[in-house]
Amino acid sequence: MTPKDRTLAILRTPGPALAECELTHLDRVRIDAALAAEQHAAYASLLSTLGLEVLTLDPLEGYPDACFVEDPAIALPGRAVLTRPGAASRRGEVDALGSVLRELVPVESLDAGSLDGGDVLQLPDRILVGLSTRTDAAGIEALGRISRRPVHGVRVQGALHLKTVLSWLGGDQVLADPRALDLGAAGMAGLQVVEADPDEPAGPNVLKVAEELVVSEAAPRTVERLGALDLSLHPVDIGEFHKAEAGLTCLSLLIGPAAH
Repeated sequence: MTPKDRTLAILRTPGPALAECELTHLDRVRIDAALAAEQHAAYASLLSTLGLEVLTLDPLEGYPDACFVEDPAIALPGRAVLTRPGAASRRGEVDALGSVLRELVPVESLDAGSLDGGDVLQLPDRILVGLSTRTDAAGIEALGRISRRPVHGVRVQGALHLKTVLSWLGGDQVLADPRALDLGAAGMAGLQVVEADPDEPAGPNVLKVAEELVVSEAAPRTVERLGALDLSLHPVDIGEFHKAEAGLTCLSLLIGPAAH
């Protein structure tokens, strides 16, 4: 079991088939698998520097997207929930990750619909879930039945997941691309929105680790905006993963107090 006073970051090393990943909104371009592995290792090292205990799993053969460990499971306080991925090619990842999680925390499963973990943004008083190409209303309702916090659906347009375009900065502040979601949705009430640079697709996705923020080097103008807010920022290069329609949050699953 995971001790209550530490946070574990679960990662999975990208395999050589990463270039065969699912794509929804991007055209397929060449991904350098060796460079992706180097960037993944640097990302893991940074998380360790930030005080997380990093558990890196081996590549999962036959599943090019398996390094995006955030999608097959959600880490709620004290437990994990296995999801129902919206892409059929990813559904086999759930059991593989579940077998690891069961050695660490109590594990539950969604019982209906489709839901990717990348659509789930946890705030202290609520959970926002993207209604996207990967997550449907039935999946959101299924999470609502087992959550101890209110669950609100937020429609996502032109982006893969909610967390592609919305991240929690701490307190009542969120970082967003307002073009891709409805800021007037009920679940957004009371939140202070910081807008990412509109020309930086990687900008709105940041990884919050306790009071630290991991940000993408591919979004320098957004990083500058965040720096003006006196936030503690840690840039990292994950450029090969951006080609796979991925961001900082989907490369790790955080379990423990620094994740919430």
